[in-house]
Amino acid sequence: MNMFMSCIKFKSFIIFLNFLLLPSVIFSHHSTSEFDRSVVTEVRGKIINMLWKNPHVMFEVETVEGDPNSIWLAEGGSISGQRRRGVTADNVKVGDIISLAGNPSTRRNNVMVLTSMLLSNGVEVPLTRNATPRWPDAGKFTPEAPPTNASTEEESDFYRVWSWGFKERGWWFFGGPENFPLTDKAISLAAQWNEYEDNLQQECIAPGMPNTMGNPYPIEFIEHENYIELKAEEFDVTRTIYLEEQNQDSILPSPLGHSIGKWVDINTLEIVTTKINYPYFNRVGVSQTTDVKTFERFTLNNSEGRLYYELIVEDSETLTEPFTWDAFWIWNSEEVRGIYDCTLYEEV
Repeated sequence: MNMFMSCIKFKSFIIFLNFLLLPSVIFSHHSTSEFDRSVVTEVRGKIINMLWKNPHVMFEVETVEGDPNSIWLAEGGSISGQRRRGVTADNVKVGDIISLAGNPSTRRNNVMVLTSMLLSNGVEVPLTRNATPRWPDAGKFTPEAPPTNASTEEESDFYRVWSWGFKERGWWFFGGPENFPLTDKAISLAAQWNEYEDNLQQECIAPGMPNTMGNPYPIEFIEHENYIELKAEEFDVTRTIYLEEQNQDSILPSPLGHSIGKWVDINTLEIVTTKINYPYFNRVGVSQTTDVKTFERFTLNNSEGRLYYELIVEDSETLTEPFTWDAFWIWNSEEVRGIYDCTLYEEV
């Protein structure tokens, strides 16, 4: 029976930078709910420290206008995302005088998440996908090699690097418990979650299933004789999808679980994943149990250069009904799957 027919039909993205009067900077991965998206703050100052690492770029800036000698900490998104916008560490350096625009923290003074940066040469650099021009007299930033979205029926193929097809990550990634059909037990557990103590990504621990499948970074499929590797850039995750049944008794639970795939036709791969041992369904504390089971379908459309995706998650202990989500990736001839290399601590 078709696995989908048997079922009912995307912060902590922000880094928490904490100075302890030591020469090192401590980075953590926290909730975007901390930042006021309705307010844009501008700061002009000198870069005195900088970390160009995943999961997020960080700047320490000493102001030269307004409140002099005030120190601001600013997060500028992941280097994976910045690289695809053409922004690299070569664009800025310690000692540069720059202007920053971003959303301020509602919990900590002089902390922001960046939207744009005005470089010392007068060029404005967008640091988010949705950034709009802020400084009218600024020069326009031109990436050296902007990506193209060239796709043809002849070039497109399943076993490739695929680019995320949306402007944002999967909405459920950082969706609160009110967004899901949760049991009373799951609602209670979500209320106990502490984004500063329980967030595994702040320790650079890679997410498990299905948590890893809503990220906006490239994925790559690699063909082997009896299995397929699905490699994700985020956290350098590698999933193994077996094409033959395995002895379930000998398989130990793991964060990514045990995946069995089946080709329904030449363009459609369906996957069932069980034995998942990862505590969270998403990135903000919605829990799951070891009984969780996922059903996935990847459908290649050569003429569109797209890889469509459907996900169903079942877990009777936490979900009152199956959770469903769909997305797609696009074939981009210049896309590469980079190395994520998550870094929490850095001497600067």
